[in-house]
Amino acid sequence: MRQPRPEMTSEQMRQYLTEVGARLAARGLTGEIVLAGGAVMVMALHTRGGSSDIDAVFSKETEAIREAAREVANAHGLPAIWLNDHVRAFVAPDAPTVDFFEVRGLRVRMVRLDYLFYMKAWAGDPIDQRDLRAIAKALGLRNEHQAYDIVRRYSPGELPRDVQILLESLFE
Repeated sequence: MRQPRPEMTSEQMRQYLTEVGARLAARGLTGEIVLAGGAVMVMALHTRGGSSDIDAVFSKETEAIREAAREVANAHGLPAIWLNDHVRAFVAPDAPTVDFFEVRGLRVRMVRLDYLFYMKAWAGDPIDQRDLRAIAKALGLRNEHQAYDIVRRYSPGELPRDVQILLESLFE
């Protein structure tokens, strides 16, 4: 039977990312990542107590970030994918981002909340519905029309019916 991965708190995430930065700085490098997904919910919105991984797009010094992340994983007994760029396939290259924090050797940005709202609306996982409500609250959305406007801004074509139903359900 597979053991659930332990969740990292916001403080642990920041600590481990700081250690990645320190390892990059020791090599004379400065990496850059863009957070998307659960890490934003934990670190920026504080709507979750933790996450088992940090989904990010590695946008500068990609291979060096991977190596530093492996070293931090080994040092702390973290899963190999504690910091991963699997979300790269779901984040458009021109996705809007904002600065989040910077430590020596690592600049951390995050996708803008409206873009994260769009991403989670399309993903449709059960946890995403809870996250969508939290993001809608943070954005000050009051009805499904405002939610549609955000999702349509980033979506090509007509919204699938399941996405429309999900957005409507947020405001019932």
